[in-house]
Amino acid sequence: MALAVTIPYGDNLNSYTIVAFAALCLVSSKFDEKVKNLKNQPVLWLLPVLYYVWLCLRLFWDHPVRLSGEYLESKLSLIAFPLLLGSMNKVSRNAIKRIFFSFVLTNIAASVYCLWKAYGDYGARRYMGAFFYHNLSSHIGLNAIYFSMYAVFCIFILVYYFLTERTSRGTQILTMVSILYLLIIVILLSSKMFIFLLYLTALCTTAYSYFYFGTIKPGSAIMFIFLLAIPVLLVKFSFVNARIAQTKLQEYRGTVDDQNGLAVRGVLWKSSVNLIFERPVLGWGHSGGEESLRMQLSAAGFEEGAKKNYNSHNQYLFSWLCFGLPGVILIITFLFTYLVIFIKRRQFLGIYLAASFILANITECLIETQKGIVFFLFFSTLVMFHFMYQKTGRSVQG
Repeated sequence: MALAVTIPYGDNLNSYTIVAFAALCLVSSKFDEKVKNLKNQPVLWLLPVLYYVWLCLRLFWDHPVRLSGEYLESKLSLIAFPLLLGSMNKVSRNAIKRIFFSFVLTNIAASVYCLWKAYGDYGARRYMGAFFYHNLSSHIGLNAIYFSMYAVFCIFILVYYFLTERTSRGTQILTMVSILYLLIIVILLSSKMFIFLLYLTALCTTAYSYFYFGTIKPGSAIMFIFLLAIPVLLVKFSFVNARIAQTKLQEYRGTVDDQNGLAVRGVLWKSSVNLIFERPVLGWGHSGGEESLRMQLSAAGFEEGAKKNYNSHNQYLFSWLCFGLPGVILIITFLFTYLVIFIKRRQFLGIYLAASFILANITECLIETQKGIVFFLFFSTLVMFHFMYQKTGRSVQG
């Protein structure tokens, strides 16, 4: 629970809880039991471990800086969570529920704090932008995109338990209020990708419920409310509306397009592809890839991206650029294997988590930061190794 609670906050605090969690995992059962548990599902922990091992090997002949210990340390969660959670004896369903709800509560608390600080900024400057995007999330030192990712996952945690458990009327009302509040937070954070993913998932869930059950279930009714509420909120909040209006499918023309997400990503992706064609098999290495991409962006006139050392804003291109064909094959295999297994097991939270992470990595590099790696690996392996599920019937436990 402490690990889940610290994910939205400072990396150092989160790292301390990961170390404490690892120490507890190591003494939680006998060594032979751990080996037996890992042998039961080897593919589930082997794929992320192989990706990490390849990163380590590739960094040995990186250029201009060889073997960055700091970089490898930031990626340790790729092997830590699959091995630790895969080796543990089963965690109870109630314990998993407490972990999920602790994550929901900490994100709600963080958002309330951010709104309070933003209100103070607004009072001092009379600037409505204080309530939106990075201006809002910066109060806890978190990028708005990651905060959006966490908030959307919290919504689906609440929807999942609303769908699968019978609760009192008071609890249902509190859940509904929390979901609607988090929906507003997602809109305020203005991440277009996660607003799109939230809307798409709501649409798919509503359609699935109607065609599978022949009616709209209560949990799916919440999704239907999302479909109505999201466009209304987008219209009401001028800042979000402006960000969407600025996003146009056109080639990058200079500083005038620095706020056009598609144009910026167009120059990032084009520059990355050019470099990949030069070294498609083994890549440029991490530091070599960053340096080469920075030079490409500068030549393309995207000085802000060069100055701030932007990555490809596409995890698959960036993994290929830095770590070559083995890197991109391993990461795609790893992510899609998790998704396929979640689908086979009918694990709603796992399906949403893997699918949204795969799609979000088209426009972001979520595995290049601790915030992205810890979030995905912790929750995906928790669901993968410890959620009970039923193979048949409509009643699904996990």
